[in-house]
Parts: sequence; C-alpha cells; structure tokens
Amino acid sequence: MEVARSGERVRLTVAAGEPWDELEEVYGRMVGQWTTEMGHVVRVIGGVDSQQKHIGQNGVRFVTVPKARQEQAVKFLLANAFQTPSLMVRPEILRRIQATGIVDRVRGAQSGIMGQLLQAQRLDRMAEQLVLDGPSVAYSPLQFLMDLRAGVWAELAKPGATIDVYRRNVQRAYLDNMEGRLSGGSEEVRALVKGEIRALDGQLKAALASPATTDDLTRRHLQDCRDEIAAMLDPLVPRGGRAGGPAFGGRGGGAGQR
Repeated sequence: MEVARSGERVRLTVAAGEPWDELEEVYGRMVGQWTTEMGHVVRVIGGVDSQQKHIGQNGVRFVTVPKARQEQAVKFLLANAFQTPSLMVRPEILRRIQATGIVDRVRGAQSGIMGQLLQAQRLDRMAEQLVLDGPSVAYSPLQFLMDLRAGVWAELAKPGATIDVYRRNVQRAYLDNMEGRLSGGSEEVRALVKGEIRALDGQLKAALASPATTDDLTRRHLQDCRDEIAAMLDPLVPRGGRAGGPAFGGRGGGAGQR
C-alpha cells in the first residue's frame, strides 16, 4: 500500500494478520508535514527578510517580502490549504485506521492555518509595512483581507454552488478568527475586519435571495453565518463566549499562534 507524503509516495510492507499501526503512524506524519509546509507559506504573508548588517555596510537590515510574492502565497493557500486536501481524505486508508474522525482532523488542520494567517500581529505588521514602504512594495492588509474573503467564500460568486462540509468548516474558521480580531486587534485592524464582515454579509444575503441556491445544507449554512455575523457586530453580545461541536466548527474567537 502507498501513502503520499510531502510530494513522495511511501510504500508500506505489511504482513497478513498484523494491525494497521504503521499505516496510522505514516498517515499522521503526513498530516503533520502538510501542516508544517502550509505554515511556512503563511509566514511569507506580512513577512520580513532579515540580513545582519553592521555600521559601514550598505543597505538595511530588514526588508519587506515583495508584494507579488505575498500575493502568490495567498493564492497558494487558497488553492491548497483551504480546499479539501484530497491526500487526507483517502477512504481506502481511513477505513483501516479509524472508524470516524476525518472531518474533525481536516477541520483542525485547516483551522490552525487560518488562525496563523489572521493573527493580529500579522495584520498590524502589514499595516505598518504599507506606511513605511508604500503600496508599490507592501501588500496592504485591506487587499489581503479582500483576497482572502474572495477565495474562502468563492462559492458565493457561483450561483447555485453547493458548499460541502469541509468548505463549510473553512468558512466557519474564517468567521471564528475574524471575530477574534474584533476584540483582539488594534483599532486599525478592527476597522478593516468590520468592513470585510459587512461586505461578506451582503454577499451571503444575495446568495440566500438567489433562486439558484437550492441545496438545503448550503442554505442553512449561509443563514447560520449571517446569524453569527449579526451577533459578532452586536455590541450587546459578549464575544468569545459561544462554542459549538468540535467536528463542525464552533465559535470561540481567533485560534492558532505562530
């Protein structure tokens, strides 16, 4: 049997009558490697290249990662981290090592990446880079948030698109972390986040009003997201106090630290 791991295939040698412990171990390492590699890409966004400099040497010590490279990193994450990772969802493997749990496993991995991506420190750093380097060099936090919203909620631009459970959990993780930025970010970040949440609410409203949106699970998910946004923006509702089932994404504010 073969398991894909970090771009390579690992062949397992098993004997009849033995348990599937080795397969489970390799599968777990593969998921861990995937998470580590996605984390490396996250660090490009709002990142800084550093080179030791001393007095008398030309150039500066800290240089903002070029805007184009940061934009490419976001596109990569949207295509690879926040779509359903097919290498993890392998029934021929999963049915040998666990009775249930793949939805929760994928949710946990993707939520961790989302938490790193939407750290308050990262957004504040991007805002400062914009001031110091200008829009031709820096990737503005507003553009980043707009690009992220467009990718995470891409189904809203496709009338009638069905949102499966893995994508629903990605979108819930997005809302969880955006809620965290309302209470755990700077005033600059809060203003940007509020604008993005309101823009998303408009998109959700339009999708629910569309006669093309007929899938019942998708409609309930979209309405639930609108309800959550209303609670997030209501000053009378305490933030961070709501929680849900672990397998399907609960409300608990931002998560994931670098």
